[in-house]
Amino acid sequence: MKMKIFLFVQGVVSFLPLFVQAQMVSPDTSAAGVSVAASLAYHSPSGDMSDRFGNSSAAGLDLFYKTRRGILFGLEGDLIFGEN
Repeated sequence: MKMKIFLFVQGVVSFLPLFVQAQMVSPDTSAAGVSVAASLAYHSPSGDMSDRFGNSSAAGLDLFYKTRRGILFGLEGDLIFGEN
C-alpha cells in the first residue's frame, strides 16, 4: 500500500510542471518579457548506485529575460540536498 501511495505521489509531482506552466499569447513576437520558474526534484538511485549514494532532492530557480530583439538572457540555479 505504501508503494502505491509513493508511486502516485511521484507521478503527480513528475507531471505537475506540465500543468503549471502557462503560455502568453501575443500577436507581437518582438515583445520583451521576464520568465520565472521554480523546480523540485527527488532522486532515488537503484542497482549498484544505491550502494554508494543515498536519496537526494533538488530545489531550483530559473530567471529569464527576453529582449525586443529576441535575445534571451538567463540565470539558473539548483541546490542539491542528500544523504551522502
